[in-house]
Amino acid sequence: MMARLRTSGALVLLVGLLSALGCRHSASGTEAEHGADLVVLVHTASVERQTVRELVETAGTVGPSLGAEAQVAAQVTGTVVNVLKDEGEEVAASEAVLEIDASVLREEAREAEAEVGRAQADEELNRKKLARAKSLFARGIVAAKEAAEAEAGHTEAAQTLARARATLRVARLQEDRSVVRSPVQGTLLHRLVSPGQYVQPETVLFTVAPMAHLDLSCVVPASELARLHVGEEAEIDCPGPDDADRIGEIRLIAPALDPGSGTATVRVAMANVARAVRPGMLCRARIVAARHDAALVVPVSAVTFAETGRKGTVAVVDGDSVAHVKEVTTGIREGDRVEIVQGLEDGNRVVSEGSYGLADGTKVRPE
Repeated sequence: MMARLRTSGALVLLVGLLSALGCRHSASGTEAEHGADLVVLVHTASVERQTVRELVETAGTVGPSLGAEAQVAAQVTGTVVNVLKDEGEEVAASEAVLEIDASVLREEAREAEAEVGRAQADEELNRKKLARAKSLFARGIVAAKEAAEAEAGHTEAAQTLARARATLRVARLQEDRSVVRSPVQGTLLHRLVSPGQYVQPETVLFTVAPMAHLDLSCVVPASELARLHVGEEAEIDCPGPDDADRIGEIRLIAPALDPGSGTATVRVAMANVARAVRPGMLCRARIVAARHDAALVVPVSAVTFAETGRKGTVAVVDGDSVAHVKEVTTGIREGDRVEIVQGLEDGNRVVSEGSYGLADGTKVRPE
């Protein structure tokens, strides 16, 4: 009886072991099947031909175009008696802007006119004396000495008349200068004097500049200067209701750096036909340092970048929806796009999201 029980127990134990082994084999087979069918959900994007630009971003202050602003100074001494144009108003070339008291200048001009009258009468009298002396000398009535004296008297009178006329021209010019005019057409930017103020020559009275064209004066670090050249395009963004970007171009790159900041001034010229931009505004600029047309471009998110340099990897999806990791060389990066210089071809489709850690040969399914 005991032998029969031992035999039955052994059989039960053997069946249990075989059952356990069979279950383990079945589970392992299921896991293998699942591993073989593993599919990763990803987002994909096509490699496209697009224009990409290398931008240098900076900011600066708007001002009159280089050399266009005119500072107008007084040329006579006197008191400002009348302001004809004020800040913000348009002025034409040669239009009167303000007046300086000219009462003293007018009196000086009248005195100069009177002096010219006296000098003219004296010159005419001496001219007649000279003519008479020459006639008498020719007939032998007077000596050569008298004729020479008459000629000397006329010469002196003529010189006196010339000096009087020159003095009159200066007096009239000074009187005219009491009315201060704008040398250029433009907008009166600053009026620096008021009625009743006493001014002297070289006292700056006002500044005026055309507003149809302005300059954005910005600073660029020394490390970026080598990429910039006069004539390169720039997109300018200024505050205001008109938020459209304006297109300008580099007019000037300063030859010297500011030793304190290590930057250089770059002037960008821009049109301002609508007068929406005003001097003193702070605007941003994106200067186009390089431009590549018809470049192979992918989303930045598609590239796993190396720690340094322009190398990286991209997961390319083939026709069987299998991802293949390829090394690429990148170029210009603009916004959320990056140029691929080497490693991809037209028609490639890449994983744009979900490529990080994706093994080569992984089956993928685009969402």
